[in-house]
Amino acid sequence: MMRTLKVVIDGKIVAELKQGDLITIDLPDDAKEIWGKMDWGKTTRMRLDEIPDGKILVFKAYFTLNPFRNIGIMSMPFEVFSRY
Repeated sequence: MMRTLKVVIDGKIVAELKQGDLITIDLPDDAKEIWGKMDWGKTTRMRLDEIPDGKILVFKAYFTLNPFRNIGIMSMPFEVFSRY
């Protein structure tokens, strides 16, 4: 909860999110993939060419008691999805 999730596009950190933050990122035209990372843990990666224009990409944190998810051994406790 106290740490930030770094938003990564094609290997470059473009933003950092804290719990409850809402940000807008202008994507480069040639961007291919987006994901989040915190220390060594990562969220699922999403290919940007599979997201239709006009959709919003959401990184939503969820609560878990699984210590392996919290420290990044398993996928991070974030749901990544797109919506209008």
